[in-house]
Amino acid sequence: EPTENAPPVSPLGSEPDVALAGAPAPARDTNEAVLTALARAEEARLAREADAAAADPFPDVGDGTFLDRQFGARWTVQSEPARGADGLLWTEANDHCNRLSLGARADWRLPSQLELDTLLQRLPPDRYPWGLTLWSADREPGNPNRLWVSSSPLYAPAWSTAVRDNTGRRLTHRAVCVTGP
Repeated sequence: EPTENAPPVSPLGSEPDVALAGAPAPARDTNEAVLTALARAEEARLAREADAAAADPFPDVGDGTFLDRQFGARWTVQSEPARGADGLLWTEANDHCNRLSLGARADWRLPSQLELDTLLQRLPPDRYPWGLTLWSADREPGNPNRLWVSSSPLYAPAWSTAVRDNTGRRLTHRAVCVTGP
C-alpha cells in the first residue's frame, strides 16, 4: 500500500515513455532533438545568406539583371554578344539596348560614359565578365562622329574615341545595357 507521501502508482502502460535511470532516451525524443538542431542550423544558414545578400553592392536580381545598390540602376548580366570575338557596331549596340525587354523593364539604353566608368571602377573584374571593350552612349564633345568606348582589360577604364581602326574598318565592341533611376 502507498504511504501518505509517496506518489500514486499507475497501472502498467498508462505512463508516457518514461526513461529509467541509465536507459537510453526514447527514439521519439532523439528524433525531435535532431530535427530541432537541423532546423536551427538551416535558420542560421539562411540568416547568413540574407546578411551577405544585403551587403552585396551588386546583387543578381535573377531575371538576367543585377542592381547597382549605390545608384539604383539595373544592368544586364550578360554583354551582347555574350561570347566570342565578334562585337556590335555602335548603331547595333544602341538598337539592341533600346529594343531590350528584360526584368519587366522596357526602358533599357546604352550607359553614359560616366555610368559605365563609375560602375567598372567598383565592380569586381570577375563578377560579370563582359569582355574587354564596351560601347557607351556618349559622343566626344564637338565631334559627333566619334563615340566613347571603355577599354578595360582589368576593368580599369581607359577611354578611346576610335570607331575605326587604322585601315578604316569600323570597330565592333560589346554592349551592356542599363535602366533606371
